Amino acid sequence: MACTLYAAQGTAVADGGTIAAKNRDWRPQEQSLHLSEPRQPGGYRYYGLYGGPFERHQLRGGVNEAGLVAYSAAVSSVTKKQKAAAAEAHPPVQGTLRKVLERYATVEEAVQHPELFQGVRFVMLADRSEVAWIEGGLDGEVRIERRQNGVLAHTNHYLIADLAAQNEKYYESSHKRYDRVMELLQAQKQYTLADFIRIGEDQTAGPVNSLWRTGDETSHTQTVAQMVVWLHPDGDFTVYVKYRAAADDAGHEQTVQLTKQEIFDSTAQQ
Repeated sequence: MACTLYAAQGTAVADGGTIAAKNRDWRPQEQSLHLSEPRQPGGYRYYGLYGGPFERHQLRGGVNEAGLVAYSAAVSSVTKKQKAAAAEAHPPVQGTLRKVLERYATVEEAVQHPELFQGVRFVMLADRSEVAWIEGGLDGEVRIERRQNGVLAHTNHYLIADLAAQNEKYYESSHKRYDRVMELLQAQKQYTLADFIRIGEDQTAGPVNSLWRTGDETSHTQTVAQMVVWLHPDGDFTVYVKYRAAADDAGHEQTVQLTKQEIFDSTAQQ
């Protein structure tokens, strides 16, 4: 499987703040968007993209009412055998995205709890003043890269130096998508929400290796959703999502664009 995560922060954003995006790549499946209540009193509500059979949808990315974004991506550069051994030796934390969005308001708060990110996984976090990506290694390691200005991206292979040695397989699509998204992120000095939407729809590398993947007979993985959140400097934010509600909706995706108030203000929803 796959996914492409990318972000711009500070002077790299035309009107300030942070823009954080995820292209969700998976085999076609049902998806939904909805507002969720925290399971613990005093927690934050969050708006997220869910995927999988409707009876057991799982959170794939979202933003909470405090303005913290959390996305996940698969590690495709290690073998199934390695993942299984790692999971047995160092059981991964379940429900990481949900726990982060329910509990924390900022990247700073979330990264103080590295134990939440244990497991073979990649996670991107963003608030209006900072972006971070997190790599979970095969031996229970958790590595965090933080950025308070500029651009960054992640696909499906380890990037942090001491974990890069764990890349057992060369996953061509991951490398080509990473190179392409970084090329687009370095093509101009500043970016807008519309720029990030355009980047996520890039198809220059064909059906398997493009940022927006359509798949072919060699790979059934496709881009089934794009989520882009612009976290404004003043604490407001705008959420854009393009997604398939049904597995066979390729080419007929639904598009939603909402403000923080439209999502979380109960009077605005009436």
